[in-house]
Amino acid sequence: MPALPSPEDMTALPRRRPHANLLHHHPLRAAAATTLVQQMASGCAASPAASVAVDIMNKALPDHIHVLVVDGDSTSLKALESSLLAHNYKVTTCSEGTEALSMLRKGEVKFHLVLSDTYLPDMIGCKFLNCVTSETYLPVIMMSAEPDEEAEAHAAFIHMCFGARGHRRKPLPETVIQDLWQFVMRARLEQMMGPAEWTEMAESYDNLTSSVNIALVGKYTSLTDSYLSVVKVLLLSVVICPSACLCGCSMRLSIQWIAASDLEDESARTSSSCILIPGGFGDRIVPGMILAAKYARE
Repeated sequence: MPALPSPEDMTALPRRRPHANLLHHHPLRAAAATTLVQQMASGCAASPAASVAVDIMNKALPDHIHVLVVDGDSTSLKALESSLLAHNYKVTTCSEGTEALSMLRKGEVKFHLVLSDTYLPDMIGCKFLNCVTSETYLPVIMMSAEPDEEAEAHAAFIHMCFGARGHRRKPLPETVIQDLWQFVMRARLEQMMGPAEWTEMAESYDNLTSSVNIALVGKYTSLTDSYLSVVKVLLLSVVICPSACLCGCSMRLSIQWIAASDLEDESARTSSSCILIPGGFGDRIVPGMILAAKYARE
């Protein structure tokens, strides 16, 4: 079995920036359309942000996502194919990297996503990954079944540096397979969103008049950049995720920062619409996190 390249060997191939994943749980296009229908049924004019979201989702998400799966293990290949078909994906399978690259280069079949094993019979996965990301805009998810967590982490790091949109351990859980559409949407948004589209989306957000207040209870609230990824996901949910915040009217995001270490019984109160508690550890913050969760439930 060929070894993964070491960090020192990574200069042999061009490096690409890792990509963040969208953190959603339901198809956005259906949610956006449902929101517009609800608005029109209630006699309200469709909100600009909802209209923009519907247009974006219709363009970004194909009706049927076609996945190219590359794996030299026939058992794993068949199992993954069955799982993908069960979730209504179109699937084409290959056992070798050269065969898959030939199909991609011919362009006779339109694919939306590539799933590849780390070790292929005819080439190492990093070489296949580099070819796909250099020649196409297709998102690539790498898979592996490394013997331990350290090897798995090393493989994930190498793959993300070479442009993979994600790395998953085999066998892929059903939840991962169900949410593969997210990678397709992100890649297609990157291709289709020009200056005019970003301007329209930004203006729709700037013109919002109502707001939703979210209390974020955490350990490093004095260093808000520690939660930058969380904040960006929340902001994204307001801008283009109708299922999260549109519900008949779009809202501007407002975050109330609460230090978990400062919470006591009498201070565990907030006027926010919801409470978000990111993961954290330590004797000073866990009691506050528990108080916040208790307050939210009661």
